[in-house]
Amino acid sequence: MKVVDKCFQRAQWKLPSCHSELGCRKLGRTVPLLPVSSVRCSLGFTLIEILVVLLIISIVTTVAMLSISYSPHQRAKLLANTLADSLILAEEQAILQQTTLGLVITTEAFQFVNESLQSQGGVPDWQPVKAAVFNKHLIPSNIALRLEIAGKTISLPKKSAHITPQIVISSGGEVTPFTLWIGATGHAASYKVVGEANGHIEQSAVTP
Repeated sequence: MKVVDKCFQRAQWKLPSCHSELGCRKLGRTVPLLPVSSVRCSLGFTLIEILVVLLIISIVTTVAMLSISYSPHQRAKLLANTLADSLILAEEQAILQQTTLGLVITTEAFQFVNESLQSQGGVPDWQPVKAAVFNKHLIPSNIALRLEIAGKTISLPKKSAHITPQIVISSGGEVTPFTLWIGATGHAASYKVVGEANGHIEQSAVTP
């Protein structure tokens, strides 16, 4: 503890970098003050590293719970959490790697893709993101999705034969504005995930 205290005493204080602040803002948390001279002390981690680890743990946990939960309402909630956390993590990935990512949504699954540098004729060539946390996530058979972009309902394909993302995440963290409604098949949506142009992602229950 004495080493940590000395490290903090030597530091000047300021807000964290834009990446860390971005992640905290999207999670709805207050941005703490961090030491300038020791964003990474020898005994600790940066805020962005902690944020990424927490998001990965959250995604893995909710995906596991999706496979054992039988309540459609509970599955809709878990799927909304998984989508929101995955999008936030993808935004951080796009910023840190200065690349463009996309989200492909079908009636059966959702998957993140990466814009290839080998696009031909100005047409982007999208390839699945190799990181395990961004692998294809199956949507439970008793759950239905409805995607709205620019106020229009977007028809979701059954399978992603041609990988073209409906939602694009830029290297600056901006996102295609969207609303994704999630609920039990044959019933009104019980949860929604909303993405704003500035990258803010929020999931919430739908009030009757």
